[in-house]
Amino acid sequence: MKVLIVDNDPHIIMVLEEYVKTIEDCLPVSFSSSSAALAWCEDNEPDIVVVDYQMPSPNGMEFIKSLKLLKDRSEVPTVMITGDEDRDVRYTALEIGVNDFVLKPFDYTEFVSRIKNLLSLRRYQKQLSEANRCLHEIVSKEIAMNLQKDRMLRQQSNLAALGKLAASITHEINTPLTYVKGNLEMLKSDLDLIGPDDANQRGINEMFEAIKDGINRIENIIGSMKQITGFSNKKKVLSNVFSTLIYALRITNNRARHITKVYINGEPFGMDMKTERNVFETVISPQSMEQVWMIIINNSLDELQKVDIPFKDRYIKIDIFADGRVIKVVFKDNAGGIRPDIMDGIFDLFMSGKPEYGMGIGLNIAKTIIEDHWGDIKAYNEGSGAVFEVVLPVVFLDGEASVKGQPV
Repeated sequence: MKVLIVDNDPHIIMVLEEYVKTIEDCLPVSFSSSSAALAWCEDNEPDIVVVDYQMPSPNGMEFIKSLKLLKDRSEVPTVMITGDEDRDVRYTALEIGVNDFVLKPFDYTEFVSRIKNLLSLRRYQKQLSEANRCLHEIVSKEIAMNLQKDRMLRQQSNLAALGKLAASITHEINTPLTYVKGNLEMLKSDLDLIGPDDANQRGINEMFEAIKDGINRIENIIGSMKQITGFSNKKKVLSNVFSTLIYALRITNNRARHITKVYINGEPFGMDMKTERNVFETVISPQSMEQVWMIIINNSLDELQKVDIPFKDRYIKIDIFADGRVIKVVFKDNAGGIRPDIMDGIFDLFMSGKPEYGMGIGLNIAKTIIEDHWGDIKAYNEGSGAVFEVVLPVVFLDGEASVKGQPV
């Protein structure tokens, strides 16, 4: 522990240094100038300060007052050296925070005993400070966790309300859509009677296919909307992870198609891509997993919007594959990567590299969901962009899970 000695008498400094050296684990630090000692205290924390009352400006009283004003120095024990037994001096010293006094001439036993007592006090102070720090850290984490739970509950409540709205909307849309689709099929039957040559001449077939494609797109969007915002519970069931990716991509497609090309297992994503094109089954909550994919995709889209890269060169590449007893889903983009200053805490609550978009809870929610599925998520930079890698274990539930259509 460091014992700071401040006295303008070299002989007194030498004597007190020798006294301090006899105390176990104590190191004397000495100054003959109170100004120099104060400057040292700005960057260094002494455990005890021993200062002569009759120092040149600033004197001992002024030195201690200035010391107490420094950051994190107000609790440092102080001992004043004085040859003055005037009670008024002592009272004033006690009022400004002096803990003890030593009188000249020094008595070795008395000096060492007083220093040892104050060192014990200092150790208790440090232990208490550390305990308070730990308590503050624990309380802060608990508050953060409770805030996170509150936000997730609000989000679930909002999703439930959105689900009810979606159910109502999709019902209202489905009725006229069924009518339009039925009449379109009747129109196609009539079109077939005209004959292929006449039909092609008038361009009716092309118009028919465009209308049919538009109806199919609406059906896909409605299906994805019902799947993701449905107010069914978040019960974990045996599901195809690939299907959840397709639903999430359909929902984000309207935004993504203006920002970047998206590939899944090397193929450009299209709204007509089948949900059962690949099978990677495990026990999951489909709605929760779709939420994870949308968080990661939107995170990449946010970053790709910022970069000065031609549209044709931008990409989000998603690969899903089996690796032993786990399913891996890897998202890669070329938006420049994750900033080093947020990399270590990328999944922490309120950590955000884009404050203009929100409070920074999305990736924290994604991590919470993945861990609730006994999985793992990690982020790192590779090449010119960021990589988010999700690992989900293949879990059995009342039957066999499948990967790529084959029993696991």
